[in-house]
Amino acid sequence: MAEWVTKAHAASELHVASAGMRPQPPEDGSNAIEALAVAYSIDASSHVPRDVRDIELDSFAVIVAMDRRIARELKGLSASKPVVWEIADPWGNDPTEYRRTAIIISQKVNKLLRSLGIEVRDAA
Repeated sequence: MAEWVTKAHAASELHVASAGMRPQPPEDGSNAIEALAVAYSIDASSHVPRDVRDIELDSFAVIVAMDRRIARELKGLSASKPVVWEIADPWGNDPTEYRRTAIIISQKVNKLLRSLGIEVRDAA
């Protein structure tokens, strides 16, 4: 969800990619896709989960870990220290929890973009 929210807020400004330590199959993303559509009118239906080991992390100016456990797992994969957000993974929860998580992610994305001096636009 963070990739798609960030693209919606600053698509022309940044190269954005998301990846997981243990990415789920695409069909497991239906609740996240629905949450983005409902909360922000974002169509993320084309998203394909990627493994973090398949991405050149050091090519990114900022790496965000959703929690401290993930940040620890990222050690050794990048020279950069990740920004840690402490956002619980809603995987397996109901759609309401996914929408709540999408809102939290949007707030964090907006704050990060502003700290980087990037103008934030509405996601919808």
